[in-house]
Amino acid sequence: MQPVLSKRVTLEDTTKELMKVNSGLRFILPHKRDVKHNQKVSQLGELLPSTVHLKTMGRFAPDNLITGGLVGFLLVYGISKLIYGDAQPGPAIAPEDFEVMKDFLQVKIPYTLGAFSGLVAGTMANVLLRGTPGVDRSPEFNLIYQARYIDQKVQELM
Repeated sequence: MQPVLSKRVTLEDTTKELMKVNSGLRFILPHKRDVKHNQKVSQLGELLPSTVHLKTMGRFAPDNLITGGLVGFLLVYGISKLIYGDAQPGPAIAPEDFEVMKDFLQVKIPYTLGAFSGLVAGTMANVLLRGTPGVDRSPEFNLIYQARYIDQKVQELM
């Protein structure tokens, strides 16, 4: 808060700087864990609400489209392989017909379900943990608006 009070840097500028981690293409890519950045975000979180989405959780944290999608794909692919992996023909299905269905059950269903759920899981992880880029949210949820408001109040008090 001292640099803010001495007018060297504003809270709005600090917030914009910390938000650069998730800007552009970096929004959907995994980040390596950055302790210094997370410490700055925690300090900002003492002044502004809901800054968790600015933290970097590590490359393997499912907080982005790619890692969340990979986790979703592997999970559903594994489950569907367990369910359909050793399918056997029943009394109502001829063995010749089952060979046609076997490829569908053991290959196409796991990959299709895995890809679809991976896309959904990755998108959900991205939106829930990092917010939605480019969406103009109401001012009370916009960190830059909140930082600007605090800067104005600090200037009024000086």
